[in-house]
Amino acid sequence: MIVHEITRTESHPTYAALQAQNLARQYDFLRSMLLASVELGFAAITHEFIHALNSQAVGGLHRYAGAYRPKGVEVYITETDHKPAQSSELLGLMNDFVDTINREWTATDPFTLSAYSLWRLNSIHPFENGNGRTARAICYYVLCRKIGVWLPGERTIPDLIKDYHEEYVAALRIADAAFKENRIDVKALAEFLIKLFELQIKNEAINLIDQSPEREGT
Repeated sequence: MIVHEITRTESHPTYAALQAQNLARQYDFLRSMLLASVELGFAAITHEFIHALNSQAVGGLHRYAGAYRPKGVEVYITETDHKPAQSSELLGLMNDFVDTINREWTATDPFTLSAYSLWRLNSIHPFENGNGRTARAICYYVLCRKIGVWLPGERTIPDLIKDYHEEYVAALRIADAAFKENRIDVKALAEFLIKLFELQIKNEAINLIDQSPEREGT
């Protein structure tokens, strides 16, 4: 059963409920893979990992969950008004994406590399659906893996992006504009991620203080 083919809308309660469950599973999967990667000393991004993250996000909701858009399934516009690649171009673009992340792994700082992964996957838009959710998951994985730990915080950067959506889209548009000029510029997006990182850590610290025995006794 493919829920969207029955509901024909993402606003249907059944679709929304399954989407929320999928995102929770994706988050658990992402954390498990990060911990396994640290334990094994393996940091490379692979096509299979990207496919799995998309499958976790939209499995049961859309027909091509976990697969790059096949021929005939095109996405004509993104939330930044950017027209993504045609399906025939996806494999080459995704090969370049994976190669770039892995090649720049040791040379590029955590926020710049995670910003690049967030922007570029959104720009390519390789899946029929769930591209934003998959890009945010990859971004967070890259950041946590580069730092070497699963970052603490009840509300993570992927959650916080939704609270600052206009700022997020503006940063993506800057990167899109630079790319049209044959430049890579994710500085604004990296600065945006630093802001959310600091907010995530700050919120976690506040939660720990609020939950401390001394605080509870006041």
